[in-house]
Amino acid sequence: MPKISIIIPVYGVEKYIERCAVSIFEQTNKDFEMVFINDCSKDNSEVILLDVISRYKGASIDVRIIQHEVNKGISATRETGLNKAKGEYILYVDSDDYIAPNMVELMVARANDTNADIIYSDYYDLKNGELIYQNQSLSVRDPLLITASMLRSEIVWTPWNKIFKKSLATVHNIHWPININVGEDLVVMSKLFANAKEIEYVNQALYIYNRDNVNSYINSWSVSSCQQSIKAVESVNAFFSDEFPNADLIKSLDKVKLASRYQMLYTFDKNLYKLIPDTFPETDDKIFTFENTSFYWKVALFLVVKKKTILATSMTRAIFLLKKTRAFIQS
Repeated sequence: MPKISIIIPVYGVEKYIERCAVSIFEQTNKDFEMVFINDCSKDNSEVILLDVISRYKGASIDVRIIQHEVNKGISATRETGLNKAKGEYILYVDSDDYIAPNMVELMVARANDTNADIIYSDYYDLKNGELIYQNQSLSVRDPLLITASMLRSEIVWTPWNKIFKKSLATVHNIHWPININVGEDLVVMSKLFANAKEIEYVNQALYIYNRDNVNSYINSWSVSSCQQSIKAVESVNAFFSDEFPNADLIKSLDKVKLASRYQMLYTFDKNLYKLIPDTFPETDDKIFTFENTSFYWKVALFLVVKKKTILATSMTRAIFLLKKTRAFIQS
């Protein structure tokens, strides 16, 4: 049994799949299997992938390509990989990203030393060709405190800079949510972290996250995406209320809940606007504390919450036009 199953969803990544696959084949520790899931990609991703695999046919690595008969989205694709994995630990790698040559080596070493349920690391953002170091260190060690920090966005809740025991998901019946492809990682990682007995951290950047791929799953924002995100947050909120009735964990979700309300605002969709007052109303008194948006958006959300929808709509469109004008002038 391999120590790690590396699961790589494949969809529309012909520009990046070679770099991703090569970075995995070139690992300094080969105690892993590679499980690619083709989610009905319409481009040449699989052709390029097969070429890379043929170049490494002498490598003692088990490589599988699993085909979806229909496009299912990122969440179901990750679930397929989880179900098919043979390794003790799971590592997800998005196929437009890549990993450091020693990622498996360092993760396996820490796993062997500690037998931790989850191990996570620092990572790089790759933006406009520049690598930007993202430190993920925390001062806490308790799994529930780490979970709370993750909910507050102090560390990322993405699955790709982490390995976790497959048995952790199996024992606690944790699955990737079907029909939720935005915020699905929050749902799964929250449950894994909260149920973990030990979580370890490697203070090196071992994953390179590509922010330049405009065709990635997460860069396709829409009203539907917004609705899926809300479902994800509601799912996490219900999970902690039922399984971990800890006020600190629920309170730690406030930032994520507020972000969901602002995302509803950014769609300019009148039907969504009508739902905002009743969506996470417990964050009404925190609207102006949200750090990741301008004062004008805060006022707009406040007006929507107070059901001054027409005024809020006019204001949000004015903000949008102002940004467009500035972008045009600067171009």
